[in-house]
Amino acid sequence: MICDDIRAALSEGDVCEQTDRGARVVTHCLYPSFDPVEVYVTPFDKGFIVTDGGGAAANAFIHGRDEIGKVLARECARYGVRLLGDVVTCEVQSAEWLRSAILAVSNASAAAATAAMERVAVAAERVLADK
Repeated sequence: MICDDIRAALSEGDVCEQTDRGARVVTHCLYPSFDPVEVYVTPFDKGFIVTDGGGAAANAFIHGRDEIGKVLARECARYGVRLLGDVVTCEVQSAEWLRSAILAVSNASAAAATAAMERVAVAAERVLADK
């Protein structure tokens, strides 16, 4: 059945392992470098805190973009998550919202890194056009 094939294909990248930062979840979202977005989940009280561990900022830095605060803030607002320093974060009160938090954080992180890279590309194209 095709749904079984699709489920098998989508579950290949599913990784959840315990780290010192919390449970690391490899998502299906991708940074511009095509590396998967990893989020970290830690329990608190009855809820959870989900972060990107600074992945968006690190990915942008690797590609030559070190100031992405405004881009991160904009994407966090778009996805309804918070920004603490350079870390995308979301706090949920129960496991019912955990999937949504993981998706929101990973999408915001990937979108911020992508937007940062687009700004670098636009600036490079302007310099090239001027020459």
